Order: sequence, then C-alpha cells, then structure tokens
Amino acid sequence: MRKRRKFRTLEVVARQFINSYSSGVHLSSLHDSLIDVDTARQYQPGDKRLDSRSSLRSSQTMSRVFNPEKGLTVSLLMDVSASHQAKAGAATITALYMAHVADMANDPVSLITFSDRIYEVVEPSYDARHMVDVLERWYEKGSYPAGTLLEPALRRTAETSPTNSMIVLLSDFCYDISDKTVNYLKNVAAGKGNSVLALVFFDPSDWVFEKQPFVVDFLDAETNDKVGWDMSHATEHAQAFLKWREKLRLTLRRGGAEPIFIDISQENFMLPLVRYLLRG
Repeated sequence: MRKRRKFRTLEVVARQFINSYSSGVHLSSLHDSLIDVDTARQYQPGDKRLDSRSSLRSSQTMSRVFNPEKGLTVSLLMDVSASHQAKAGAATITALYMAHVADMANDPVSLITFSDRIYEVVEPSYDARHMVDVLERWYEKGSYPAGTLLEPALRRTAETSPTNSMIVLLSDFCYDISDKTVNYLKNVAAGKGNSVLALVFFDPSDWVFEKQPFVVDFLDAETNDKVGWDMSHATEHAQAFLKWREKLRLTLRRGGAEPIFIDISQENFMLPLVRYLLRG
C-alpha cells in the first residue's frame, strides 16, 4: 500500500508539471495533431478536443477532428536497469508527463521497458492506462536487473518502421553505446516525420562526493564491480563527468538523437525537456 501511495505521488507531480507547463507544449512539438484540423463534428463520447467557435455558431457541442495521418505517436523506451534505479522516480514522472501531453493532443503513446533485454512492450494506444500499469508495476517492484543494452529496444522500434513519431529514450546512459547502436538510432530517426529525444537522467552526486575523511567503497550497479573513491580524486571525477557528458552528447547526435540532460537533484528537473518542447 505504501508503494502504491508513492506511485500516486509521482502521478500527482506529473500532473503538476502538466498544469504548470503544458499550455504551450502541445501547441509546439505536438503541433501536427493540433494544427491539421480536417473538420468539426458534433461531440461524440471520447472526443478530447472541443471546438468552441463551431459550438457557438451551431449552438451545439462540437469537437475538433484531426487528420490521423498527420498525428504524432509518442514512443517511450524506458531503462529499467539497476544503474537507473536511483533515477526511477524522476524517469517515471517524465514518462507519465509525456503520456499525459500525448493524451491531451489525442496522440497514441507506446512503451518499451528494457535493461539487458526487452521486458515489456505496450503497443501504441490512445489509452495510456496500460502503459501506466506497466510503469507502476516496475516502480513497485523495487529491484532492477543489472546490465543495460539499448540496442534490442532500438531494433524492436526500428522493425515497426515508425513514421510521424517522437521516440523518447529515458536512461542514465552509463554504458557504452556501440557503433551498431548508433546505426539503429539513425535508422529510427530517419523515418519520415520522426524525431528522437535522449533524456539523460543524472545526479551530480554520482560523480562528485562531499569531502570524507575515509575511503568510500561501493558497487557499480551496471557491473557489480567494487569501486573505491577518495577525496584525492575529486577533480579527476569532476573532469570525468564533463568528458562523459560531452562524449555522450556527440555520440547521440551522431545517431540523430537530441540529448537532453536532466539533473534529478533539481526540483524543477523537467525544465530542460519542457524548454525543448516549447521550442518546437
């Protein structure tokens, strides 16, 4: 029951971000669903967009009807590996946020969860509840498998030949991205009307520790290897973070993905994503 309440808290936070930022988001990045209006019709159960002007003119409740061929599919690829577990809350809130934005724009949303392999696939649907159920199940599970391979999730996405899709990768990317993975990224990004966002979740404290009078030993979540750290390597670790970030940025862009770094230690960690979406 306690974990259930925690997941509901994540949903509340996602809704708060929606209420704070969504007024312009769906009018820019999700523009295809909102601008390409074919016609207006009398309201039918399930319609999500009302046409106020047509309603006033006709004295009936009218809905906007969009061209489905110009709609946008939001495809979420969610890292559920052990190294990403500490970022699971922020990543889940972000996934819920994207699902709600898609729902507001009457666009379908899909989900793939992966670590070293694909675990669950939720096909594109206008009903996001199935996706939310999967996210809740993983969040409540509390234990994630070690190891991460992005390639199988990208290969599964590429096999569907997506078009008019926003493919969103949610991961900490604390693993090597092979040339083969980059090629799969290019394949997915090359689809007509596609865009790929790589949401890189990180916590600065993973790289820079406060001064300690002793050596800190910990296990790497990706490899289960024991790692030692002490203050004498503080500058080295800080530089390593900058090098990692820049290398990752270049690698993702080489694959046609736009990297967005999300600092989970910030209260408004969603802002970099929101700014990108508002930019259109």
